[in-house]
Amino acid sequence: KDRLEIGFFRPIPNSLRTATIQAILSKPLHIFEGSSVINITSERIEGDWAALSVGAADGPCYNPEHPYGEKCGANLIAKRIDCQNWQASIVGTALYADLINDSPNTFISSTGKAASLQMNKDWSEPD
Repeated sequence: KDRLEIGFFRPIPNSLRTATIQAILSKPLHIFEGSSVINITSERIEGDWAALSVGAADGPCYNPEHPYGEKCGANLIAKRIDCQNWQASIVGTALYADLINDSPNTFISSTGKAASLQMNKDWSEPD
């Protein structure tokens, strides 16, 4: 699609919003393939870390009964790098794995990290 609409249901800091948009735009091609509307469905911000859920609201994978099913929903992680900037990445990328590994265990438990890293491997761009 030439145009991608990204919806935020609740306000988040502008710098995190910008990083989130950049991460979505740099997603692996097969995630949200054929979708033109992506929504931020939830966010958790704790100190210098944020976890966001994103989902396609249209396209071939969209099912209104299970709106954010496989390859229609994804996770994003972000880290504040200074007082005005965040670094964010979507699942399926090398940066996502780096940020998951760097996150404190108080933000993502070791079990959560293992599951996130496996998901990242499963969702990475096919060779």
